[in-house]
Amino acid sequence: MAVTRRAFLKLVGVLGALATGGARAEGTVAGGTVAREGEAARDRRHAGHERGARMSSGEDAGGAASASGLPTRELGQTGRRVSVLSLGGVTYNQRSDADAAALLHRALDLGINFIDTAHDYSDSERKIGLVMRERRDEVFLATKSTRRDRAGMRAEIEESLRRLQTDHIDLMQVHDLDNERELARLTGPDGGLKTIEEFAEAGVVSHVGVTGHRYPAVLVKALEEYPFETLMVALGAMNAAEHPFYDEVMPTARERGVGVIGMKAMAHGWFGEEGMVQDALRYVMGLDGVATALVGMDTVAELEQNVRVAREFRPLTETEQTALLERAGRMYRSRPRKAWFIHRYRGILSRLRRLLR
Repeated sequence: MAVTRRAFLKLVGVLGALATGGARAEGTVAGGTVAREGEAARDRRHAGHERGARMSSGEDAGGAASASGLPTRELGQTGRRVSVLSLGGVTYNQRSDADAAALLHRALDLGINFIDTAHDYSDSERKIGLVMRERRDEVFLATKSTRRDRAGMRAEIEESLRRLQTDHIDLMQVHDLDNERELARLTGPDGGLKTIEEFAEAGVVSHVGVTGHRYPAVLVKALEEYPFETLMVALGAMNAAEHPFYDEVMPTARERGVGVIGMKAMAHGWFGEEGMVQDALRYVMGLDGVATALVGMDTVAELEQNVRVAREFRPLTETEQTALLERAGRMYRSRPRKAWFIHRYRGILSRLRRLLR
């Protein structure tokens, strides 16, 4: 399946090149806006991939352990291993450049090798780029775009590359897909996936994924209609208690060899406030088929605490899991209007934001 996906993207890009008179054969993508990577850039990326492949050693309950002691797992059929704890960049716009860089450096030193951000995360990409210019080869770097059209997707990918100070993106994701109309636009002749395919054929994008917060049925349909390689979805205990995704999306993801990334492990910080961090992390890391728990971490102390949990990972017992889900459900029901990260109406707000562009 992994070969089939990569072959699919390559074939689409080749057909696109033929349709545009061989423009990419001359070293450009999509009308000449992005230069084809040179051999030096390809060599750097290949060296980084080999370095990532050498990270694992012995087995433990969380997967293969990296040299740092942080377990790693296969990310679907991408051929890449990622740390069971990954770093989300959504709050970096609230940190100073120096604080964000210190947190990133420490995360890499501790063995985290998957960093996720998004074009829409304000200043996050630029701040991550300050570290990527020094340590790019140590990272499986992911970003996202909310644009569904071909031109808009191209503009955001180009800007993300500049902000991140890199010549390639390991994982380019469709950000927050929440209805079938958007999916149809993405997969249409002038859809944003055409742009991702062009960047993939040029060697600028390695893998393609999709993310979603609210509508699991839409994500299942997306996996059925397009060969996405990864799925980032809300799998935290509070989602499981009140708006579950896992049972609906996992059969299709597993059948297609899709790498699953679990987000919302901390319920937007609620679990940290209640001293539930360890069990919340163990819950997401213990879900069968989940490659990594994606967590936004604001301080080095918080990062080090979460890394300790990941290094010592053991799945929750049935009793522990039942207690966690019951407590998470009570927390949600005590203040449902504040749980914006679960409310379905957030999908309406995100669609309005995109329509206003």
